[in-house]
Amino acid sequence: MYKLPKGTLDLVGSEYDRIQEICQRAEQEFTRAGGIPLETPVFERTDVLLGKYGEEADTKLIYRLADDGGEPLALRYDLTVPFARHIKETGRAQMRRYSIGKVYRRDQPNIAAGRYREFIQADFDIYGEAQEGMLAEATLLNSIVRVLNGLGLRFTILVNDVRNLYYVLNTAVGAVENPRKICSIIDKLDKQTFASLTEEFLAAGLTAAQIGTLEPLLASTAPTLPETATAYQALLDLAEVFGFRDNLRFTNSLARGLDYYTGFIWEFKLEGVASSVAAGGRYDGLLGAPTVGISLGISRLASVLPYTATPEWRDAYYVTTVGTVPLVEKMRIVKQFQDTTACPVLYSLTLEDRKLKKVITDCCLSYIRYVVIVGESELREGKFLVKDLKEKTQVSLVA
Repeated sequence: MYKLPKGTLDLVGSEYDRIQEICQRAEQEFTRAGGIPLETPVFERTDVLLGKYGEEADTKLIYRLADDGGEPLALRYDLTVPFARHIKETGRAQMRRYSIGKVYRRDQPNIAAGRYREFIQADFDIYGEAQEGMLAEATLLNSIVRVLNGLGLRFTILVNDVRNLYYVLNTAVGAVENPRKICSIIDKLDKQTFASLTEEFLAAGLTAAQIGTLEPLLASTAPTLPETATAYQALLDLAEVFGFRDNLRFTNSLARGLDYYTGFIWEFKLEGVASSVAAGGRYDGLLGAPTVGISLGISRLASVLPYTATPEWRDAYYVTTVGTVPLVEKMRIVKQFQDTTACPVLYSLTLEDRKLKKVITDCCLSYIRYVVIVGESELREGKFLVKDLKEKTQVSLVA
């Protein structure tokens, strides 16, 4: 049976164009912020990937490939760990890098919610530079803000600090036996109520009293840890300069699922869309140097982005004939345009062309701007016509 695998998409026509538009906007903004491109293989050594994403990813979500040749491999789960592998392997001291490519997760897909097994991400990371005063964080957030603003989207940026979250669990709530497990439960609060997670908190080792203390702390919109409050104010000040202060929301319950985050974390939420379209944070520990990154979910964003673009005329030529014109003469005109323009040069693959009116109608519907008309009488005079359908003009050229 010919059937698309679950959690994947075929991209054709306007769907492909929409993906490309978002990728181009992301690359433009990453480049403006000093990023240089890095492309890595879609698979990595399994030992490189394991232990970076959390227990669930290691045991359930990573696609492992058959061991063929003595080197266990797996499909990349994100673009961050391959970047870290590149840094470790090459010994780079610092890098502003961006990567745009496909990643893979052996997850339960939900195409309607933008949840895929194969999808495209666009990452931007700043590694190894001295990073003070939330400048690196603001730089990354601003790059995504500019992409989303360019697409005319309304959004909120949810912000928390891993140190703030652990302070809530270990100090404000009391000693927690398994904070990572608790964080993975807290991570579900964007889709579930606190009350619905009570049994999971109990099973993870929290007492009823601790759960009662935790709920109002997570509901607060102000940082609990004083150092986080100071840093967040610095971020607000920079966001004011860049013009996205009103988009920021501090959220004590934000808990990114990946294990490697060490500082501020964030997620971008579009108005009316449950799932985040961009996320990231600081992860100094993974590379042992100041490192902060952000990831834009290209496939997810494309799935919720209203496609309302007005069709634009394509700078393409369609060569057709009128009357009795030898095929080789028509193809000489085709060759002439292939040699003198970088635009597509199209023509029918039949021995006879359709009637001119039909050709022009089809070109208008496809927004092909130019029709090259090789007429029998004009050709005897060594000429042919080029009709500009956009401007509604035509010129005569020498054959």
